[in-house]
Amino acid sequence: MAAAPSESREDLVLLAKVAEEAEREEDMLSFMLEVFRHQDATAYSHEEQQLLKSALRGATYRLRSSFRFAESHCLRVESAPRAAMARDYCAKLGKALADKLTEAMIVWKNRPTVASGEDIPTQMFFLQLESWTYTVLHEVEKDQGHYDSAIRAEENAYALAVESLYPTNIWRLFAAQSLSIKYDAWQRRDDARRVAKEAFDDAIGALDFLDDKDYKETTLVMQSLRDSVTLWTATDDDEDKEEQEGVLLVKAAATT
Repeated sequence: MAAAPSESREDLVLLAKVAEEAEREEDMLSFMLEVFRHQDATAYSHEEQQLLKSALRGATYRLRSSFRFAESHCLRVESAPRAAMARDYCAKLGKALADKLTEAMIVWKNRPTVASGEDIPTQMFFLQLESWTYTVLHEVEKDQGHYDSAIRAEENAYALAVESLYPTNIWRLFAAQSLSIKYDAWQRRDDARRVAKEAFDDAIGALDFLDDKDYKETTLVMQSLRDSVTLWTATDDDEDKEEQEGVLLVKAAATT
């Protein structure tokens, strides 16, 4: 559903909210992409950013689920002709999903506020959205370049936060949390633990300068980071113990 060129950003945001309430995810995404095509270079609000993310994920959710189901089904088809048909259908679903994601990314990467300058949280938001987009593209196309781009965008968001924001800044802590979770999902447990621990330790050292109004939210994220470090350390210890016990069992079996 195309929006009229004369509509303002405020009008488009209103239409996106209506579409969201009506569960019209495709329309919602269409309206939000028009927001980011709009030549009004006023800084994007947190609400506009979150609506874009919600619209993009909502509009691709069913297609992504369909692709995953079809891909799983392809692996279970034994008949060669039918397997080829299933793979062809799966490829069509994957292409539809990749095209939608790529089209949207082209729009928001060319948003007019890039040239006029953006604050640090906004830059971080789009880097993390880029990371999510490339993660899904990698899932669909199995392209190592997409995987590398996803990691690089998430790392750049965190590096920007560390360079520009105070250790107890909530956006810096969220960036650390996001990157550590991504590292864990990418089977990089040591990096996940390192980022979470560094962020927690840096924030602890700066707590005396934290405003009272920010104390509760900041310490909740810090607690989450510490819990992640504890969990990942305990899990690794358990895995090491199981590996050692396995070696002992093999040795014992070899001597009997």
